[in-house]
Amino acid sequence: GTNGVALNERLDDTLTITIQANTGWAISISGPVALWAAAPATARQNKPVGDLQWATAAGGPFTNLSGAPAAIQAGGATALRVFPLFLRSRYSFSLDSPGAYSLPVQFTISAP
Repeated sequence: GTNGVALNERLDDTLTITIQANTGWAISISGPVALWAAAPATARQNKPVGDLQWATAAGGPFTNLSGAPAAIQAGGATALRVFPLFLRSRYSFSLDSPGAYSLPVQFTISAP
């Protein structure tokens, strides 16, 4: 547990990121909102963005999503670069009541 709260971590999804670039590039991830949307009203209304974690390897290490962009990968010009991104959500058995939860995730690709 963390801070006395029992947490369960589950691998939720694997994304495939495909890059084609004629110059150097960098891709980052962030959460544009601080809290998950939750319904109905009895669901946890203050579930933090950091309860979604990401990693570039299935076994981690996993990083909590935040409002600040975090670098995922960077590289030079390429005809094709493909790599996975793993997402998992953290559940607190004592805080996360049943409901439907959603969270937008923002990817930013730039030419450094």
